[in-house]
Amino acid sequence: MKVLWRLLIIAALVACLLYGYQQYRLRTAVPPLVDVDTGERIQCYGCGKILYENVQTIRVRADQAHKYGIEKKSGVCEECRRKGVG
Repeated sequence: MKVLWRLLIIAALVACLLYGYQQYRLRTAVPPLVDVDTGERIQCYGCGKILYENVQTIRVRADQAHKYGIEKKSGVCEECRRKGVG
């Protein structure tokens, strides 16, 4: 009977160690990377022409992707300025 209890205790300890190791592996795993466009774009609000664009595609962790994006600004191109739009 004592042998059965010892085997049961050893099996429970092994199960706990395996569970802890599995949780450790899940926490330290490399998160998946995704492609995200980031930078800025200046567009004429009169005709829609792109005046300046500095957009790059970078790879970031999936849980950090919401922090990146394209900053869109408005401006006036020379043609629209001559026409008097801006």
